[in-house]
Amino acid sequence: MRLFCCFMLTVSLWAEVTSGVSVRASTFDPATTPRGTVVAGKTKAPVHRSLLTPEQQAAQEAFVKPRSPERTPAPPRLESSIDAQPARAPALGGSPLADAASISFEGIAQTELLPPSPSIAVGPDDVIEVVNSRIARFSRDGKMTDSVHLQQWFQSDMPALCPSSSQGACILGDVSVRYDQYHGRFVMILQARDELADNSFILVSVSNGATYASGWKNWVLEAMDVNGPVRSYADFPQVGLDDQAIYITMVRFRSFFNSLLTPKVRILLKADLYKAGATALPYKDLTGFTNADSSQVLTLQPVHMRGRTGVAGPGALLINASGMAGADYLTMWRINNPGNPSAARTTLSGLWKYGAPAPAAQLGTITLLFTGTDPDVLKAVYREGVLTAAQNVGFADEPTTVAYTRINVASNSVLSQARWTNGNFFFPAFDVPATTGPAVTLPNKLITGTTTGADGKLTYGGITDVKAGEDVYRPSGDGQARYGEYFGGAVDPVNGGMWVTGEYAKPRLSGVSQYGTWVSYFPWGTTPLYSDVSTASPFFDAVNVLGLWGITGGCGAGIFCPGSQTTRSQMAAFVVRSIHGEKFTPPSTPYFTDVPATHPQFAYIQKLRELGITQGCTATKFCPDDTVTRSQAAVFVIRAKFGALFGDNFTFPSTAYFSDVGTGDPRFPFVQKLRELGVTQGCASGRFCPEDPVTREQMAVFLVRAFLN
Repeated sequence: MRLFCCFMLTVSLWAEVTSGVSVRASTFDPATTPRGTVVAGKTKAPVHRSLLTPEQQAAQEAFVKPRSPERTPAPPRLESSIDAQPARAPALGGSPLADAASISFEGIAQTELLPPSPSIAVGPDDVIEVVNSRIARFSRDGKMTDSVHLQQWFQSDMPALCPSSSQGACILGDVSVRYDQYHGRFVMILQARDELADNSFILVSVSNGATYASGWKNWVLEAMDVNGPVRSYADFPQVGLDDQAIYITMVRFRSFFNSLLTPKVRILLKADLYKAGATALPYKDLTGFTNADSSQVLTLQPVHMRGRTGVAGPGALLINASGMAGADYLTMWRINNPGNPSAARTTLSGLWKYGAPAPAAQLGTITLLFTGTDPDVLKAVYREGVLTAAQNVGFADEPTTVAYTRINVASNSVLSQARWTNGNFFFPAFDVPATTGPAVTLPNKLITGTTTGADGKLTYGGITDVKAGEDVYRPSGDGQARYGEYFGGAVDPVNGGMWVTGEYAKPRLSGVSQYGTWVSYFPWGTTPLYSDVSTASPFFDAVNVLGLWGITGGCGAGIFCPGSQTTRSQMAAFVVRSIHGEKFTPPSTPYFTDVPATHPQFAYIQKLRELGITQGCTATKFCPDDTVTRSQAAVFVIRAKFGALFGDNFTFPSTAYFSDVGTGDPRFPFVQKLRELGVTQGCASGRFCPEDPVTREQMAVFLVRAFLN
């Protein structure tokens, strides 16, 4: 195995923290908001140029030479620092994701703007895709049920955002959408700028619940920095999240002079962002990011944090690449205490030397496809100790590719690197499902844009293993064709697996190039851990994932006892491990007279009570051997998810999902929330069966959907 080194610098004392508050708020209700007039052609897509200086660009071009399209074809493969020739993608059953998509459909069609840059988020009921200034909602089987232009989404804000829109000066784009799996909300962010009015805003839109139809709250945040005569605007916003906050990074340029400033991260506390009825949204800004070698940080990628919230973690994470040709490091940042933030820098060195990606050749034309201007990290996901960064990059021997770096955050060390070889690859559509497990290996399904087929031959621009390109793409003539900035990937919060979206070249119309977007879902797969859980069982994968992460070891001798009822003491162990693993300290003085310190589940029951998830079955007893009912399980799970941030004051749908749990039932909010999050569909059509006992296999599904997906 290749060895990597690193060094760490402590808290970045040069970082500056400032505070602000939103300047406008509005709402969007998909069911009732009138869809006002779209001023066609009057909203421009952002035009991104390289953030490198001319000298840096020249050095990058000298370091990375475009590959000749006349090379001898060879099948693409994933090259790893651990294993030079890993398996391409194992079949479903022993690998984290299926080799083939089970759902595929056409996404948003070509908009009036170029390039597309698609993003995707998936909730319990909705697949949401955003392309440029259009957002669409799809059902899980690919039926588009709503499509909205962002001028309509923010229609009451548009006069303030773009007073010069009639003159074509309005920029509305760089849209990213995420599903916050911790608290069941969609979050969409984008930039708005009027070039003539010289303003700059970051727009944030948050769903009121876990569904698209729940309605949305919009916030307008000032992004124009004014420091004496110097004004700077924001560009290329990116979004990440953890269990406490949303993190938005942005590039900054001085107005008119277009000189690059250090990037900024804007921190929005969820307690503020998700607060019902709030009319103002406060935030913290953090600036002053530089690499250890004093070079400029170009773009910061905020990390999407996944997995158990109570397992010892690093705080929020950001990561960036270097803009220097032949760099061999990435810079990782820890953001501690989002309410009063500071940044600590770690330099991870000894990596494969990289540069900016070269443009990609495509079949049948001399027109090259744009594949990014800088060696940016375009997606980063953390799951319980390991950060995986997917980077658009060029190497001296692989000029247009995507590289993946796996980082042990606790030890500040690189576990492995991987890259696609023998082709042109760009824009990763990437996430890390729970089936990947705690090992150092990557998910087996790594989707990128490409102009290279499975046999190594040149093709039209398309999406690997998802959608082949169908024609030459050259909308800008014979120069480099603009082909987006990123693709999208998202874990399914209910079914596990991974959704992806990207751009592909469609047949020309009257000689004019066209693009389309495509959406696909790759189901998850697991290795069987227990002899008494059949591969045909609908609970098979959830049970195995629960074992994979050590939340259960089964009931003994390699079996799980899937149909056995779950006791309250077992439930305590399951829930506490789903939050903290085994890394917690319980109170030593017993809370309950029937759970002494000698009880085998004492530590878990004590922690469950300390967290406020239960008060016991009476004032002094826990009743550890009693069976857990479905309604009790709903209370345990929802308090475990929402208690730390909201207590019992979480939002929930007011219209009952189930006929047997009415609005007057004290368990109603918990059952409603459990259904809204997709953790359960009930026991039968329109019923929840609140007094039925929960079996161990049912509990596996509840826990995996609530805490691991």
